[in-house]
Amino acid sequence: MLRYVTWCWRQALLDLGSPVNCVNLDGLTPLYLTVSNQVKTDHEIVEILLRDYAQLGFRDAAGSTELHQV
Repeated sequence: MLRYVTWCWRQALLDLGSPVNCVNLDGLTPLYLTVSNQVKTDHEIVEILLRDYAQLGFRDAAGSTELHQV
């Protein structure tokens, strides 16, 4: 159920026009946060974000990108 709720709010934000490359206070994007999920990466959300032109290469404080998380 929680996975469905998480997917729903992320999809709703995208549907409302939320930019896919917005950053949080730590400078992390929705794509980075999705692939760095310690429990399980939601591949559907990753596909949606990439389809909506999410950019790769945003770095965290340690200099790691999304690709370092998988």
